[in-house]
Amino acid sequence: MDSFSKQPAETFLIAVEFSGSLDSSETIVEESCSASAVNLLTGEADTDVVEDPVKDGTILNVRVKAGVSGTNYKITVTAVTDGSSTYEKDITMIVEDE
Repeated sequence: MDSFSKQPAETFLIAVEFSGSLDSSETIVEESCSASAVNLLTGEADTDVVEDPVKDGTILNVRVKAGVSGTNYKITVTAVTDGSSTYEKDITMIVEDE
């Protein structure tokens, strides 16, 4: 998933898969993982559109919410492993009233 669309009032989980990045002996440490968002129009961080991820094996589930119609956001999901590795995935969230 490189991008997805939502309406401003919608809230749902997106699943970000890290299995292709992890070494076979690595495990994601949930407490060290994070999700952040940047408004691509203003370049400013926006803490209102994402919540902290919840781990499900090699997947981090991130709740997305809110957003301003007509605005795109870059969501960065960061996975930290018990092997001291850090991996990031970027996803574009497109917010539009339909």
